[in-house]
Amino acid sequence: MSGGAFSPGRPFTPRPVRAGATIECGGWRLKLYTITVPGETLDEAAYEPGMALALASLPSPAVTTRRPGVGFVIRHQGLDARGGRIPYLVLCWWDNANELFTETFIQGEGGGRDGWFDARGRGSPCVWDLEVIWHERQAYVRHVLAADGAGLDAYLDDTFEVA
Repeated sequence: MSGGAFSPGRPFTPRPVRAGATIECGGWRLKLYTITVPGETLDEAAYEPGMALALASLPSPAVTTRRPGVGFVIRHQGLDARGGRIPYLVLCWWDNANELFTETFIQGEGGGRDGWFDARGRGSPCVWDLEVIWHERQAYVRHVLAADGAGLDAYLDDTFEVA
């Protein structure tokens, strides 16, 4: 077996997570989260083309007998392996009653519209995104599955933040 010894790079440090307003698009209602490197401010304008690309990829119709039309988007302004800023989005929606579908969109080399591309097979949620995803799993079980689907508004109101 070839290759060097594994190194995670820099030590893990928590990142701030902020919840924003719910996005409504094509019948979908999506919670919006932002994660940044400590001390940085999200470049919101840079995310507009990526958000348009991500939202256009959602299935239609938003609500079916097995799809409640809810989910969440994480705008993550992270760092690449070399320490440079890398903007990406994690789009997650609930479907088939209890499954979380996930797509990642990255701004970078090889991207089309304003550098954004669907990173299928080339990107996935990271350890900071997983904090949000875990909260969303718990909230979905609590408000939607345990409430027999009656708690969609409560689910949307149940957000996660880290200072």
